[in-house]
Amino acid sequence: FDPLSQNPFPDNTIPQSRWNSVSTKVLPYLPAPNLAGLTNKNAAGFALDPSQNFYYNPFRDQNINQYTGRVDYAQSEKNSFFGRYTYSSNLLIGEGPLATNVQSAVNGVEDAHIGGQNVSGAWTRNISPRTLNELRGGVSTDPQNYAHGDPTDYASQFGLKQFLEPNASTGFPHFTISGINLGSGEYRPLKVGEKNFQVSDTMTLIRGSHNLRLGGDVRRTLLNTTNNQLSTGRFAFTGVQTRDRAHPAGTTTCPGGTNSSACGAGDGMADFLLGYPSQVADGTPIPPVTKYFSNWAGFVNDTWNVTK
Repeated sequence: FDPLSQNPFPDNTIPQSRWNSVSTKVLPYLPAPNLAGLTNKNAAGFALDPSQNFYYNPFRDQNINQYTGRVDYAQSEKNSFFGRYTYSSNLLIGEGPLATNVQSAVNGVEDAHIGGQNVSGAWTRNISPRTLNELRGGVSTDPQNYAHGDPTDYASQFGLKQFLEPNASTGFPHFTISGINLGSGEYRPLKVGEKNFQVSDTMTLIRGSHNLRLGGDVRRTLLNTTNNQLSTGRFAFTGVQTRDRAHPAGTTTCPGGTNSSACGAGDGMADFLLGYPSQVADGTPIPPVTKYFSNWAGFVNDTWNVTK
């Protein structure tokens, strides 16, 4: 139904002169059917949209590398040291449902850099034949950077820039057209920087039949998060705008039938072509959030060797 006249479009077809200029620019990014699909009809014998007419084979590529080096140094019979460094890179490039989070958009590609580093060391001190102390420390990082695989400023190309916040992220705006998703991720880019610090000390005391271990552990975590919620915009087309408004429930009588709730109202693609969304969101980049938290722990353990 034409939202302006409330009459059905002739031949159930929207003339190209009524197509919205933004929709015309977005339309080429909608994949065309690549299979014959199934022909569907309703109970009255009228043709419905075909189904199973699109084959989609998204890709996912993940490359993980890890390098570790360690040095051990025995200074004397009483003192020994070790140090270790580990570097890990993890690059994941995913498309659609195989990306970490682009809402299964058929044109969505995401680059995820989720590697990390670790530095640790220890000093072992033989205080006496029956007393040993071990001091350990380490720092680890766990950066996570989820970015749009295609940072093109599509909003400017489509003429949508004026509807978004001035600092909106580049990338493909999120369009939902009935059950079809186009976009580059509603919550992308996302950056998480995590740093963990740890120091522990353990002393071992051998006294007679008792083997005592006592010590403590201190841990500190720093977490920085920068998210972008809906910052490329979201435009939803559900068919509500082209429904027959004579039916408040949003349903339309099927051709050849009398049941007013037999057919779903309107068409999401029709709403899209006309440029009448049912919902628009222009979220903004979320300011960086910083969190700190610490843990302290102590312990005492006694292993008692009981003999006859």
